[in-house]
Amino acid sequence: MRRNYGEIKARVSRLCDNVSDDGVTRAGESINDAQEYIQAERDWSFLGALEQTITMVASTAGYDTPDGMYSIQRVYYKGTDDTPVILMPCTDEDYLQYYDGRSAGDPTVYMLKDEGANYKSRIYLGVSPSTQHISVNGSTLYLEQYSQVTELTLDSQYPSFPYDFTKAIEYLAAALMCQSQGDTTQASGYMSTYQLLMNKLIYKDIARYPEQFSIRPQTGPNPWRGRRSRTDYGRRSY
Repeated sequence: MRRNYGEIKARVSRLCDNVSDDGVTRAGESINDAQEYIQAERDWSFLGALEQTITMVASTAGYDTPDGMYSIQRVYYKGTDDTPVILMPCTDEDYLQYYDGRSAGDPTVYMLKDEGANYKSRIYLGVSPSTQHISVNGSTLYLEQYSQVTELTLDSQYPSFPYDFTKAIEYLAAALMCQSQGDTTQASGYMSTYQLLMNKLIYKDIARYPEQFSIRPQTGPNPWRGRRSRTDYGRRSY
C-alpha cells in the first residue's frame, strides 16, 4: 500500500510510541533521513541517470566538473563501436604513484578533488588523453550521477521510491527515530525488519534492471591490488 508523507509520519511516530507534536516532527526528519539512506544502498534502476559531458584536450589531465555534478558515480568515453569504456575511480595516493606525470595515452582511471573555483570538484584523468586517443575515440568524456530523492515537506507528498518501499522506509525511519530517543532495543528490532525487507527489494531491483550497455571496463597499470572492479556498469553486487 502506498502512503503519503503525513500517513508515514503518523505510522512511524506510533511505532516509536511518541505521537506528540515533537514525535511527529522527529518522525518526519527520520523519514527523510531514511530516504537518503535507502538511496545509498545501491544505484536503483528507477532513479534515472543525469548525464553531462566534458570536452577533453590532448595532454590535459585536469578539468572542472560541470555545474550540478555533486555526486559523480561513473565516468566513461565511447569507443570506436560507440560502446562506453568505463574509467575506474582512483585514490589520490594511487594517482600520484601510477599516473601523475606519465605520458599521454588512453585514460583508464579518474580522480576527484575539491580544489576548483569555490571548492568545485575537479576531475583528473590517468593518463591524460593523447592526440591519438582523441582522434580515434573523440573528445567527449561522459559523467553520470543518479537522480537525488526529493526531501518531503508536505503531508500530501509521496516518497521518491515505488510503493513497495513504503514499509522499508517506515521501519528504517522508526529505527532511526528510536535510536535518537535512546530506545536501542526497539531500534535494533526495527533495523532487523528493515534489512529483511531491503534484501527482497534489492533482488527485485536487480531482476527489473534491463541490461542497457555492453561494458568494457578499461584496464591499465595495476593500482587496485585486490580491490573489486566494476563489470556491471557500476551497480553493486549483492
